[in-house]
Amino acid sequence: MRLSTSNGDACRQILERLREEREVLKQRRKQGELLTWCKVDFADAADAGPPILLGHLSADAASGQYRLESEEGSLVVCLSETEAKRAVNETVAVLEYSGVLEWFDGGGVKGAAWERFYVIPKRVKTLFRKSNQEKVDVKEKEGEDWWTVLNCSGPSLSDTGSSLRVSLLARRSNDVTAKRFNFPVSELFGHRSLPAGSKFKLQAGAVRNKVAEVDVSVTAEGRRDMDAVSAYELGELGSAPEGRSLITVEAEVAERWFEQNKFNDSFDRSKSKSCTLDQDIGILPRSTVCHVKLKQKGNFGDPPAGDTVSFYLSNTSRNNTLGVLMPLGMVVGSVLRLGNVRQVVSKKGHPYLVPTDLTNVSYLGDGTAGTWTKVPPREALLGDLYRSR
Repeated sequence: MRLSTSNGDACRQILERLREEREVLKQRRKQGELLTWCKVDFADAADAGPPILLGHLSADAASGQYRLESEEGSLVVCLSETEAKRAVNETVAVLEYSGVLEWFDGGGVKGAAWERFYVIPKRVKTLFRKSNQEKVDVKEKEGEDWWTVLNCSGPSLSDTGSSLRVSLLARRSNDVTAKRFNFPVSELFGHRSLPAGSKFKLQAGAVRNKVAEVDVSVTAEGRRDMDAVSAYELGELGSAPEGRSLITVEAEVAERWFEQNKFNDSFDRSKSKSCTLDQDIGILPRSTVCHVKLKQKGNFGDPPAGDTVSFYLSNTSRNNTLGVLMPLGMVVGSVLRLGNVRQVVSKKGHPYLVPTDLTNVSYLGDGTAGTWTKVPPREALLGDLYRSR
């Protein structure tokens, strides 16, 4: 690859290649098969692919996405948890990556169609680190209102549809009672979400709950909270709690498609609101569900039908019709961590997973390349935290 002098030119090359791939896939698809995404890998070859991407990695509060910023504009990137911790807020060179193009036809809802493009870095090199990298310890002073995060969602649509928010459960030190909070992503000091075990301080005297400070380092107290969370693999779901208990599952995406009018017979359409955010960030209307077939991570090839588990990504609120934000990286071959989901068993005895308003979908890596970060299973959290809201 050659060095980039313009990320804008590189983006145009990647997008052109993805659209070519989409046309090829359309010619090859089976009758009745609906295409919703395509992906092209750009390796570090001497005379192939677009140039290296350069820029400053940051978290964008408006879209809830990571972006590679340069003088020519910004590029959306899907980062694994490992890369995000290492490279966000740094100046980097993205040496190898995959380009992904996703699209949605609107599902019959006027103005709901969108197309989005992003890259998934495979090899990132930090070029310039920030000055003053030494961590400043946050000291809790007497009288300050500090809370420890137990569970936190990923970015989701606010009730007004004009911004993104996160929902979380947290408790004060030495307090067993959890409290529910909703914070705009723009108030999280550059974080898209707050990891379990981290802390935040509420602003004193504010009319509503507002974050005054964030400490994402995990204390010993926070570590105990994290150790209570289980990362189940698909083969372990038989021992995972069902019903309203929250669980975390790690698996690889085997298939993905959109379905209409599923689980949507209970909300009041008279309360429908318009979302004012850009649809291109990946908003599915309330009438659409993203059906994801999951398989055991690390298993190559197509799994037998009985070895997959369905995850239905949809809006979890009964009272609004704004829809749901599609996480980046939810394409075939990706290994995902589905945090704070519920396991339900159908009448036929088949388990499936549904989101809650605390669900956080994290991209871990490419399962076909074995780049995902393995987290060993931990002791299950049997307490029903979801009921404490």
